[in-house]
Amino acid sequence: LEGRPKEKTKRNFKRIYIAEQQLQKIINQWVNPGRLIKSENFTENLLRFVESFEEVKVRLPNNSISLSTSKQTALILGLEVFIDNAIEHAKATQIQIDLSAFPKITIQDNGIGMNEEKAALFGTPQPSQKGNGLGTYFAKNLLEQVGFKLFLKSSPEAGTYITIVSKSS
Repeated sequence: LEGRPKEKTKRNFKRIYIAEQQLQKIINQWVNPGRLIKSENFTENLLRFVESFEEVKVRLPNNSISLSTSKQTALILGLEVFIDNAIEHAKATQIQIDLSAFPKITIQDNGIGMNEEKAALFGTPQPSQKGNGLGTYFAKNLLEQVGFKLFLKSSPEAGTYITIVSKSS
C-alpha cells in the first residue's frame, strides 16, 4: 500500500513533464514562424510542410491563398497537431487536407475515430489521461484567436473529419 501513492505521484509528474514538453514545442513554433512560413503564399508553405508526411494528401484551390503570417502560422501549427494526432493516436494511414473551397479547410482521416463522449472533449485538456488533449486545446485556441472556427465530426471506426472556417466568411 505504501508504494501506490509514490507510483501515482510519479505518474502525475510524468504527465506534467509531457504536458510541459508539448507546451514548449508549441511556444517554440509560435515564436519561430520562419520555420513554417517561407513565402506569402499559404498553399506553397503548406505543401512544403506536409511533404514530410507520406500519409497526407492535399487538394488545392484553383487560386493561390495569401494570408497574414499569423494566420498561416496558426493554420499550419493547427494542421501539424491534427496530423500528428491522426497518425499517433488514431492510427490513420491516410489524411486528406482539402483547400479547394477555401476559406473552408477540411481535414479527414481514416483512423479509429472517436465516440461522442471523446469527440465532445475536442479542444479541452485532459491532463490525467494519455493523449491529454493539450495539443488540440492550444491549436483550437490559436486558430480561434486569429479568426477561425473549428467543427469536428467523428465516430468509432469511421475516422475524424475536422472543418476549419474563417469567422469572417
